[in-house]
Amino acid sequence: MNGEKVAVARTVGNDCVLGASVALGADTANLTEAYKHFKDEAQSLSPDYSPETVNTDGWN
Repeated sequence: MNGEKVAVARTVGNDCVLGASVALGADTANLTEAYKHFKDEAQSLSPDYSPETVNTDGWN
């Protein structure tokens, strides 16, 4: 982004992209912030929303 390397936090389920957000770094703090956008949007539609499964692809 503007010449800087970024990561894209994607939320996917049942072969459908549910959300994507730019993370300014590929570390826990930046990815947590990026994935929080999906969490906030999902919970605005359904306050009790909670994922059934999670795959962290190697991240802690």
